[in-house]
Amino acid sequence: MNVLKNFFNNEDGITAIEYAIIGVAMSSALYYIFNEGGFIQALETAWSTMTNKINQAGGIVENN
Repeated sequence: MNVLKNFFNNEDGITAIEYAIIGVAMSSALYYIFNEGGFIQALETAWSTMTNKINQAGGIVENN
């Protein structure tokens, strides 16, 4: 019974497991952000759309 109690109270490997989980989460986030068709491309598309709309609005103001 003492062996089981010691096994469950032993926290030596917990930190390594926590770091592994954090590493997987960070690599997944970086893959999502920098993947083609991912977050960066969505930001570029949004920026391009805003730029085009502002330029179109500027043309309307200049023509009046």
